Formats: sequence, structure tokens, C-alpha cells
Amino acid sequence: MDAAGVMSSWSDEALAQLAATVRRGTPWRQALLEVAQPSRSGEGTEHRTEDARGNWLWLVDLERWECALDVQGGIGTTTAALSRHFASVHYLDAARPLVEFARARFREDRSANVACAQAGASALPYGPATFDCVVWDGALGRRVAGVATADPPAALPAVLAECRRVLRPGGCLYVGIATGAAPERVLGAGLILSALIRMVVGLIRVVPLWAWRRRATRRVRRFERLAVARAVPRQLRAAGFTRVQAYYIDPSFQQPWNIIPARRRAVLAYEGLQITSAGPRRWLAWLSLHPVLFDCHVFLAYA
Repeated sequence: MDAAGVMSSWSDEALAQLAATVRRGTPWRQALLEVAQPSRSGEGTEHRTEDARGNWLWLVDLERWECALDVQGGIGTTTAALSRHFASVHYLDAARPLVEFARARFREDRSANVACAQAGASALPYGPATFDCVVWDGALGRRVAGVATADPPAALPAVLAECRRVLRPGGCLYVGIATGAAPERVLGAGLILSALIRMVVGLIRVVPLWAWRRRATRRVRRFERLAVARAVPRQLRAAGFTRVQAYYIDPSFQQPWNIIPARRRAVLAYEGLQITSAGPRRWLAWLSLHPVLFDCHVFLAYA
């Protein structure tokens, strides 16, 4: 449910219903099942993989594990995973119903080391050098409140700068981006590529051949993945991060069973272990076009 493209699909009415349900004393898991539609997106079962959502923490090089921040915390799945590793975790979200739900959730779970607050990602209510780790899961999947433009790609520099400000020296920022949910959203692809993608997307919408439309949409989403893989590290360095590491998660953020370094050799080794891996995938990896092979991109950036 916290993944990009899923939380953003919830209406204000659904979020209000979620908050009202836990306000009546309904256990938070039951509230999710009542409000969500698991048959469409599987979001009703995401809370069962809380521990797995923190698998990436084994890759983080931190000297201190005292305080973490979950930006745009959603229903709190990532916050719950962080709470098992850090002495103190702060949950933030700009949506009041989600904050109300999170408070009920962590109160019910007796998570004494989790504090919840309402705030936008572009103006974090903390002083400089407060956290050892900051997490922005589902980045670009939801609109960002508090900036001149609430469009997620346009708000990216402001959010990254705020994340860098509140990180202690040596701290780590986690950015998780699920690509492919909105093919017309291309980040940093350049004027020509952006124009080409807009033209292709427009054509996809009018062509009545459904099979061709599906194939064309997949190709456009591959352009988006390439743009994300190249633009996000550049913007992280511009925000002041000194070391950036990129990974892919497979098959999904909800099931992060495999974390692959975003390097040709690592991806080739991973594809070689897949029984069903097709030849074209290995060729794309060999050509260093491996960003197009994965939906879930992760960046670890150090202050």
C-alpha cells in the first residue's frame, strides 16, 4: 500500500474512512481489510511483510543506529520495519487521516519508540543533523505538499535538500522509487526524450489495438526507468550527498527477496541464476541497460 502508485490511488474519502474506522476502535489490520481492496493490488496483506521491508538495512554502513525518520510514512509499514532496528523512529505524513491511522496502529502495537507527526516532506520540522537514517519510500509516487508545485518530480530537489539537512554526518538516506506506474512521468530524460515519450503516450491512448498498446506502454516505461537511474543519483549529489549507491529490488517492494547492485556484472550474475531468464534480458544487462529490467529502484546516499 505504501508503494508508489498505490497510496496515490486512494481517494480522500477512502483515507477518511480508514481514519474513522480506527477511531471507532477497530484494530488497524481489520481497518485496512475493510477499506482496502486486496483483490486489485494486494495492499491488504502488505503489513505481513514488515520485517522484509527492512531487508535493505543490511546494506547500510552506519556508525550509529539511534534515530531514524520515515518521510511520507503512509500506513507505517516502513516505519514498523525501522522500529526494529533503531532506538527511536519518527513517522511523518502530510495527510491527516494517515497520521491518525499511524498513531492508532503504533499505539495498538505498543511501539513506544515510534513518534508520529503531520508535516510535509519539503519542510521537515527538525533541526539540522538530527537523524542517523532518513527513508523516503515510494518517492515520486505521491504528491508533495508545501512547495510551489506539488508534482513529485518537480519537488524532488526540495525534498532531497531537506533530507540532507536533517541527516547527521555519515548518515544515510534511502530513496525507493517504483517505476512504471505513470509512464508519462519522466524524470530528467531531456527535452527530446520527454517530447518523444509524450508523443508515444498520446499515440498509445488513441490506438485501439489493445495488445499493441500494452507492448508500447511497456517500452515507454523502460524509458522512464533509464531516466530515473540516471537523474536521481545526479540530483542526490547536487543536494550534497557524497556517496550514492544504487540497487534494484526484485520482485517488488512488498516482496523484497532480492536486492541487486545496479551494476552490469551483478545484474548479469543475477540473471544467470534465473531459470526463466530470457536471452534479451541478459543482452540488455550486458549493454548496461539493466535499469529497464526492474520496476523497483533503490538509492542509498550518505551525508
